[in-house]
Amino acid sequence: MKIQANHLFIIICLLAFIALNFSSCEYLGIARERQENQGKAIAKVYDSYLYEKDLKNVKTIGSTPEDSARVVDNFVKSWVKKELTLQKAKEYLPSDNSEIEEQVQEYRESLITFMYERELLSSKVDTEVSEEEINAYYNNNKAHFFLKNDIVYCRYFFMKNGFGEVDTVRKYMKSQFDEEASEALQQIGFQFSANFKLDGEWLSYDKLNEKLPRRLGAASENLKKNKLIEISDSSMVYFIKVHDYGLKGDIGPLSYNKQDISKIIVNKRKEEFLRTAKANLYNQAIKNRKVELYY
Repeated sequence: MKIQANHLFIIICLLAFIALNFSSCEYLGIARERQENQGKAIAKVYDSYLYEKDLKNVKTIGSTPEDSARVVDNFVKSWVKKELTLQKAKEYLPSDNSEIEEQVQEYRESLITFMYERELLSSKVDTEVSEEEINAYYNNNKAHFFLKNDIVYCRYFFMKNGFGEVDTVRKYMKSQFDEEASEALQQIGFQFSANFKLDGEWLSYDKLNEKLPRRLGAASENLKKNKLIEISDSSMVYFIKVHDYGLKGDIGPLSYNKQDISKIIVNKRKEEFLRTAKANLYNQAIKNRKVELYY
């Protein structure tokens, strides 16, 4: 019986050894198959692999082969450093990572909610704002539009001095900027590589002065509607046509605040829509007994 027991023990050990080796081979085979499915490996850090397919978004278009190789090398090294840092962080942090999992879950839920609300708002909220709405908001909220700086709405044309076209530019800059004036000034501007802005734009008075060879005087003295400001130096002549302006401490003009007002109105619509949608969702869930309160 003792011999039979020994034989039985040996057989069990052999079977266990075979099973263990089979399991190990099967695991390695599965791991190898998974790796093969991923394609060619470029780098490995502990148990993480970087594959050739992961490089498809690395921008190397238009680069020389040397530049492309350098870009790829930098990407791979960056990935390796990131993985090493992640591994070190895992070793350093306590094994109980419930707090991390909780934060990840909160972030995931916030992201899902954000994406849902974004899609909902883009399809349900009207983003067109009428002139009447803008005017009404401006008139009812003027106290919110006091200016912190001097501002000017202007067109400008800067060109080299000494050309005969300077007189033509001066004439058109003084005009009311009809189609003829705009086309003539554009042609001169392109021909002489001038720095010009003919559509008009709002600038801070300081920003306008940065474009000039010397500062203009006080805004309150220099800014008048439809005024043409002309200054020059040894090489350039500068024309600035003032169409509108606002002084620090004044209520900003409607045209200056128009874009901001439009955004405010749309944002208010979105906020109101989300409040209503959430209230309706809550009430419907209570009605359909999808929510139970135990207090």
